[in-house]
Order: sequence, then C-alpha cells, then structure tokens
Amino acid sequence: MQNQPIQTIKSSTTAGLLGLFLGPLGVHNFYLNQIGKGIAHLILTVLPFVVLFIATTIGSTSDLSISEGQALGWGCVFLVWISLGVNFMWAFIESIIIFAQGDAGLARKGYRVAGSIPPYQPPIL
Repeated sequence: MQNQPIQTIKSSTTAGLLGLFLGPLGVHNFYLNQIGKGIAHLILTVLPFVVLFIATTIGSTSDLSISEGQALGWGCVFLVWISLGVNFMWAFIESIIIFAQGDAGLARKGYRVAGSIPPYQPPIL
C-alpha cells in the first residue's frame, strides 16, 4: 500500500478570517501549508521592531547629537510603518482573494475541502 500524507480538510472561510485578523503574522499561510509565505509575513512583522529596538539602543548609548538621534529614530519609525503597512495590505488582499475564490478555489489549488471527493487511485496489486 502507498504511504500518502494525510491531507486535512481546509476551509476558505477559516483561511480568509485568519488572513483578516492574523494576516500580518502569516497564520493563514501556515494554515494553507504555505510555509515560505508565512515566514515572509512573520519577518515583515518582527524585523522592523528589532531594527527599531537596536536603533534606539544605539541612539541612546552613542555620542550622536540630538538631531542625528532624532533622524535615526524617525527613520526607524518610518521603516516600521512602511513595513507593517505593506504587510497588512498584502494579508488583506490575500484574504479577499481567498474569500472571492471560496472553497472551489482551494480545491483547484489541490487542497481537500469539505464535500470534495478524493481523486481515484487504482489499487496496487
């Protein structure tokens, strides 16, 4: 008998709601087994805060003038807002696409959805 991975049933409603509410963390992509995209969402969410923390630590402990420190701080804040804005927009658009395509769209992409019949596989003799 063939060893095939067990494919769980996926729902476009669940994936879409995860994308709307937890999209910037990539949860909807992890749910749909799209690990690479999920990690990209996580990086776009976490990395700007790490950079902001490092920049504020450097700015507070270095010999920068007040104007240089402010420029560094505002630059990092700008980076955080741009990165989070792009990430939120990306997750929102993915959610809308998931909702628009519905379960039929997931089935076309090879996911097992409720009510679908697994493809026929002839018995191995």
